Amino acid sequence: MHTNRTGRQLDVEAMANATNKITLGFKCEPQVKMAMAMEAKEYGMSLSEYAEVIASTRHDSGSNQEQQELLKEIKSLKAKIGFYESDLLRKHLEANRGEINHFTDSLGNHREIQITSLEDIYTVIINSIKLRS
Repeated sequence: MHTNRTGRQLDVEAMANATNKITLGFKCEPQVKMAMAMEAKEYGMSLSEYAEVIASTRHDSGSNQEQQELLKEIKSLKAKIGFYESDLLRKHLEANRGEINHFTDSLGNHREIQITSLEDIYTVIINSIKLRS
């Protein structure tokens, strides 16, 4: 067993064999936490997710610029996901959940789909648009 500054023992073996994530806590100035929370929100992440990214990449040989580029990519991808999971589509899902929708697919086949997910809403929307050949 290892001990930390507070005299509490760390069960290193239990941590080494853990299969689930474990909590890492530390004290910081309120301004640091607020700044990190705002940065996390900007990237579409929770504070916990953002702190984990920072902690897990602390020894990476990549530059700060590379990390900033990765965080920008995360922000961009989360924005794209947000587009495909919009409030309007969620409203359509809730209004039509469980209903059977009949449509003709792009190959002219008659199909039906029970609305249970956002993907089902997309399927109906995409197939409702008739493209010109």
